[in-house]
Amino acid sequence: MTASEPPVEDGARSGQAEPGRLPPWLRAPLTWTPWKYTIHVLLGLILGVLYFALVPPFTALALVTTPFLFLGTPLLWLSMGLARAFANLDRARLRGFAGVDVPPSPLEGRTGVVRSLSTLLRSRDRWREIGYCLARLPVSAVQAGLVGGSWGFGITLLTGAPFVLFDSGSWAVAQTSLMLAGGVALLVTAPWLARAAIIVDAVVVRSLLGPSEKERLTEEVSTLRTSRAGVVAAADAERRRIERDLHDGAQQRLVALAMDLGVARARYADDPDEVRVLIVKAHEESKAALADLRELVRGIHPAVLTDRGLDAALSALAARCAVPVAVDVDVAERADLTVEAAAYFVVAEALTNVSRHSGATQAKIAVVRIDDRLRVSIEDDGRGGATMAAGTGLAGLERRVAALDGVFEVHSPYGGPTTIIAELPCASY
Repeated sequence: MTASEPPVEDGARSGQAEPGRLPPWLRAPLTWTPWKYTIHVLLGLILGVLYFALVPPFTALALVTTPFLFLGTPLLWLSMGLARAFANLDRARLRGFAGVDVPPSPLEGRTGVVRSLSTLLRSRDRWREIGYCLARLPVSAVQAGLVGGSWGFGITLLTGAPFVLFDSGSWAVAQTSLMLAGGVALLVTAPWLARAAIIVDAVVVRSLLGPSEKERLTEEVSTLRTSRAGVVAAADAERRRIERDLHDGAQQRLVALAMDLGVARARYADDPDEVRVLIVKAHEESKAALADLRELVRGIHPAVLTDRGLDAALSALAARCAVPVAVDVDVAERADLTVEAAAYFVVAEALTNVSRHSGATQAKIAVVRIDDRLRVSIEDDGRGGATMAAGTGLAGLERRVAALDGVFEVHSPYGGPTTIIAELPCASY
């Protein structure tokens, strides 16, 4: 949601009237949205008076008494605390009435009386909040005058027109027509003025109360650093898994195969029957080793996922699970291969937990694409208690999903059920 575009109804956005209905510009006064915006504007005027009555006097008094630390510092804390509380209130007001979310700037962490006073005096964000409290009253006064005046005069003209019509005089009809036209014009204009006021408020709040450019860049760098660390950790965990699977599975079978073939070669001339048994055993070991290698390759990236997509790949996973699993994939258009792979491994790890630890009797996989996000959920009726503690498979999945700027959640109260949800941003494939 941007500051310049609060949510509006589809008809108002398109400007086209549906057959048999009034045009949006005439229908707007009859909908809830402009009245909601008007309440926002009038509430802003009331709060603006409150802000102006409290914040400037305490701030001025704090600045005058700043040389006296034990007097100026508490007053400065009080004025800036009030400004921050009022700023948070207006963020909530804008979010509740217009759906525009403006995150707060972070609090400074310095301690001590002298350091705290120095930090407060040099804090750009705290002074921006005080400036917002000063600007709120004049901005709201103009908004309330325009929006409230349009509604008030429009309703007054329309309700007063019948009384003028019944007055004596030759100008009664002309006056009534002018009043009706003016009232309709004002009532049609008022919703658009209310919407304009919301846009202005969003711009003002974002400019004075939103994170600064430096804070936004710092947050982006921190997010990228965390994401990069998650990618490295996930890759390292995957490498260790492959090494473990090779050592415990295929490598052991190949060693046994080599030993059996060595014994068969040594006894080939002396005991053909025993050699025949050893060759049969070696053949079975070779098939088991191939099966282990196929399973390992499937764990790295299954071919069915690339060739046939999530539906087929997840159905294959469900078929191999020891617990009955229902699969519901509602994806009309394939996502990027990286996203599909992440979704696949989320389901694979979840089904592994279902089989080994949950004690569940059934599970369900649901995959749906909503706009530009792929939502994957796995639910089972097991005993619950799953956590994302360090070193667990779920923690690795969280890092893998976070590396793609996704969201990973685990809801697993003791006693069950367990629900694992991953939301991944996706592009078309």
